[in-house]
Amino acid sequence: MTTNVNFSLIKGLAILDLITEGRPEITTAIVVNELGMNAATAHRFLMTLEEAGALTRLQRGTYVLGHQISELGLLAMKANPLLATVQPILDSLCLKINESVSAARLLRPGITCIATTVSRQDVTISTRVGRIFETHATAHGKVWLAFMEKATSDRYLEATLSNVEPGPERREIDSFQVEFSAIREAGYAVNKGEREPEIGGVAVPVFSASGKVFLTLAMYCFVSRLTEKVISDSVGELKAAATAISEAVNLREQSSPSLS
Repeated sequence: MTTNVNFSLIKGLAILDLITEGRPEITTAIVVNELGMNAATAHRFLMTLEEAGALTRLQRGTYVLGHQISELGLLAMKANPLLATVQPILDSLCLKINESVSAARLLRPGITCIATTVSRQDVTISTRVGRIFETHATAHGKVWLAFMEKATSDRYLEATLSNVEPGPERREIDSFQVEFSAIREAGYAVNKGEREPEIGGVAVPVFSASGKVFLTLAMYCFVSRLTEKVISDSVGELKAAATAISEAVNLREQSSPSLS
């Protein structure tokens, strides 16, 4: 029996797929040029997606992802069995290092926070589930870039740096490779106020059984508290937590491949 395919739905999803971290906004012209639709059809699809809440139209005629997509993304992360493994380990890690911690995955919108635990200190820093971390200026982002193939990391850097105004703060893409090599060798990355002057952090990779990075763990705090001893102690605890997550996930996948 032949299965009937809804090609209109497929076209709608193809339009949503045009939105990436490096291009968070799309226009009718982009849809026309990249998907081969005529202008009237592209406009009709965009209006339909807007009506459904999948897209939101900005005043200057561009579209960004809408509330329905954001809510579905958060729901997907909450329903992911990975969180059942990650959250308790994050909670324990937070108590050990007495600073806020988070976990991030490389999802379609970018490097995305999927879980977090806030420190119990009177004055602390927090982030939110669903936040997209900048690739080159956060500890999470640096780890992901360091363990990517160079061509892939260059694409992420080009997308990110395109939003940075020319000047002394902007670096050439090739200048990051020495830093990425050091991160791979050490097994962790540090951010000392590169994204926000008063906020720093340390992140480590979490590896799958095949040796690929599938998650990063990070602690973050005020730069004034990010001493060399704090960095060293945090790296040890972060790596231990990363190992615990790797072992738990690998065991789960061996026993229930459908959950991977």
